[in-house]
Parts: sequence; structure tokens; C-alpha cells
Amino acid sequence: RVAVQAMKSVCHEIMSTQGQESARASMVGDINSLVISLVKRVGPIFTSAIANPSTGSRGCKYVLNALMQIHQERAFATAIAESTQRAFITELIVVLLNEGVLTLDEGDALIKAANLLMITMLENCTRSYTFVAFLTLLHQRPYTVPAQFDDLVVKCLIKLTRNLQITLDNVHLPTVLAAIHTFFAALGVDEINKRALVDNQALRVVRTLLHELTTRVGPSIYKYCENIPPRTASPPPMIYAFMDVNLKAPQSMASPEMKQRPMQTSSTLSASAQFSTMATTSQGMSAKSKLSAIFKKIGDKATTSAGLEELYDFTLDHPEEDLQPQLERTSDAFQMYIKRGLQKVEKSRSKRHEPDAEQPPSPAAAAKTSAAVYRERLARIQQNVGDVAPVSVDIATITNDASDLERIRARMNRITAQATGSAPAPCK
Repeated sequence: RVAVQAMKSVCHEIMSTQGQESARASMVGDINSLVISLVKRVGPIFTSAIANPSTGSRGCKYVLNALMQIHQERAFATAIAESTQRAFITELIVVLLNEGVLTLDEGDALIKAANLLMITMLENCTRSYTFVAFLTLLHQRPYTVPAQFDDLVVKCLIKLTRNLQITLDNVHLPTVLAAIHTFFAALGVDEINKRALVDNQALRVVRTLLHELTTRVGPSIYKYCENIPPRTASPPPMIYAFMDVNLKAPQSMASPEMKQRPMQTSSTLSASAQFSTMATTSQGMSAKSKLSAIFKKIGDKATTSAGLEELYDFTLDHPEEDLQPQLERTSDAFQMYIKRGLQKVEKSRSKRHEPDAEQPPSPAAAAKTSAAVYRERLARIQQNVGDVAPVSVDIATITNDASDLERIRARMNRITAQATGSAPAPCK
């Protein structure tokens, strides 16, 4: 009850200073500490509410509201440290994935509020810190989070990467590049090889981010590597090889939109990647151009049926090509339309042509049949357009003491009083 009152007071104090720039400027110095205190209470408050439904969900509502009041004010949001933001992201994702939240009286509203809070954070916090926070969470995943945690981290990174074309000027490149280097270094060559073979989404989104930065900045990207060890380091940082490929090869092939290939050794990464890129440039450009034309057909009502037929054939003829980057440029509804359309095409053709049991399989089919390749593609589309299933989470109980919240609130009262010339309101 004391914690709820303290959070309610924090919301009131922040809202009461709206339009008073001097008062808000004076509060900035306390914002990071305030967010730390609030973040520590997110887990215990939600856990308590779920364990004791009769007590209501007021605490859940007020902790999200207090964090929203802070994050929707850009001056406050940019005062939050990267480590604090990372802890906040972790707790918020856990809330979004906790099926127990939906059992509360206002469960749906709380999930919507948490989603809106995540979006507000992505828009208003220091962009470089946000990139670093998500990149760090990809290789320093907390042990207590649910299995779908990585999926939401990847989705948020995709959203940030898509907005680079309009937010690049707000990104501190040395900071973000250093975080990408740390991700690669934490994985190591062997793990990157392993993930590339299974088309790991975390590796893909990091490579896509690096590709976007490299191609937008150009050759001058290297001068922003001041926080990364030099090429001469042992072992040489892998990020240089990826940037070399992005800059020297044609864009359509340098992009991580192509099938990820495993690296061989840290010392031969650059040469190997460039060789494989140049050797398949002509074929890759042709396939990607064809795929782009097919998606245009699907988007046109007059040719959508023919486009779906062609896409079905394309997945069989080009099992090495990855459809996901092309799909990510479209809406969730359009992705679902494509998935259902491909299912209809497969069903129609299976009725039209019975498989010939007498015909021996081709060498390629012996390893993996075309139908299997298609079904794998379809399953991947399903995975990316489907909703993330919530799971229950056990969170360690953190102290529920609200003394630091009251201390910050009292200081905010004094600041407000000094800015407005009035006496501070007593704590109730």
C-alpha cells in the first residue's frame, strides 16, 4: 500500500510540472535513480498480484503508469542509463510473456499498457543506449527469463533497425559498433558457424543492423571503430570482415538477406566471405530480382494468384534463398496472406498430381526433398507471423520497501516548490 501511494505521488509530481521547464530540468538528475527503484518493484508487484488476485492490480497499474510518465517525457527518458534501461527492458518483456497477467481483472489492459510502454521507450530513450541494451541482452540473457524472451528482443531490434533511415543522426556509431563487436566476440567463430547453419534470428538481426550501418555510412564507417581492437589484434575482431563484405560486394549479396554461410576460421573469415560472395553474385542477383518481382505480383490484386503460384515454385527451385528478409518488409497481415496462399497452392497441387512411387529420387532430393524444403519455409513464415505464446515465469522476490521512492518523491517536492515558489506538499 505504501509503495502504491509512493508511485501515485510520483505520477502526480511529474504531471504537475508539465509545462514548467525549470522544474523538470531540476528533476532530471533523479530520474535514473527513480527508474531503478521502479524497475526493482515491477517483478514483485506483478508476482504478488497474480498470487493474490483478491488484492487487485492497482500496484501493477501504478508501476506501469509511473514508468510511462517518465518515458514519455524525452528529457527524462534520455537521462536513463544503459544498464538501467536494460534492466527495465528485461522486466517489461517478462511481464509481456507472463500468462498469469491475463488472469488479473485488468489483465488485457495491463498487457496493452506494457506494450505501449515498450514502444514509448523505443521512441524516446537515447537511441544508442537502446541498441546497446538489446544487443547485450542477446548474448547476456538472464537465466530466469522465459524461452520466448529472445524472440521479443529480436523483434525490438528489427524495429529499431528499420527506423535507422530517419534516426541515424541520433545514433552514436562508435557505441553501437562496439556493442556489435562485443556480440560477435561473445559468440566466437564456432558458435557463429553453428547459428548460421540453422538461420539463427539473433545472429541475422545483428548482421542486418551492421549491414544497414555500413551501407548507409559507407567506407568512412571504419573511423567509428575507435572502441574496437584493431585488425592486427589476435584474434582479429570479426566485425571488420563483415564490414569488408558489406562494402566490397554488391549490395544485394553483401546484405545478410542472403543465406548465412558458416565462417571457417577467424584468420580467413574476410577472404572466405568475399570469395563465396563474388562466386555467387550473378546467380544471387538474378534470384533476388525474381523474388522481388514475385512479391510485387502478389501485392497486385490482378496477379496475386499467379504470384503465389510462382512463389511456391521459387521455394522449390531456390532452397538456398531466404524469404524472411523480403517478408519482414511487409505487414503481418500480408505475411499471413502469403502463408495461407502457399498452403492452398500446395493442397491444390497435391490433389492434381499424385507422387510417383516408381521414380527414384534425385541426388538433391536424397538429402532433402523439395517438399520438405517448402514445408520448412512455410513453418518459418508461420513462426514469424504467429503470436508469441505466453509462459509462466518464476521471479525472485525483491524487497518491497518504498523508502527510496519516498526519498526521491520528497526531493521532487522540494525541487517543485523551489521552481514554483510554493511550499512542498506533505507526504501522506
